[in-house]
Amino acid sequence: MRDDLLDEIGSLEDLGRPEHLLVWALRAIAIGHGDCPLVSRTFAKACGPLGGQALAAYFALVRYIGMTGRRRLQVHLPGCPCVSVDETAVVGVIAAAQHPGCGSGETLLGMRMRFLVGGEPHEAFLSAARAVAGVLAASGHIPPLRLEGDARKAVEAGTAQLRVVH
Repeated sequence: MRDDLLDEIGSLEDLGRPEHLLVWALRAIAIGHGDCPLVSRTFAKACGPLGGQALAAYFALVRYIGMTGRRRLQVHLPGCPCVSVDETAVVGVIAAAQHPGCGSGETLLGMRMRFLVGGEPHEAFLSAARAVAGVLAASGHIPPLRLEGDARKAVEAGTAQLRVVH
């Protein structure tokens, strides 16, 4: 991964609103507060009547990644301004699901899921990613497809950098 890209996505301030929402919800789920009424209200405000459906699909996706991950996900505590590689990778799954027409979008979605989970991702959770992506898109929230930040290529090339997560 390029050093300048790591710097580019080093803080929540560097993320767009849909990315920030996904990182914030990921952190809430990771600490056991995925059922927090504020998370539900925020998804409802962002996505309208389909907010609950999007949150449920995202919750299932995050739990699946957490349970089948190649390693334990590293996420920052809620309120921390930093963004971890794993947080960026989870947002990247949703972005890839939103852009299936971008060349080999399904391949990109599968690749981004395989970076996070051990083995081939289960179709039900690829569908969950597509469901979240679809609701976000229908609500006008399009996270950017950050192809330059492909974490798998960085790991394979041996150029990925580990950072302290606090």
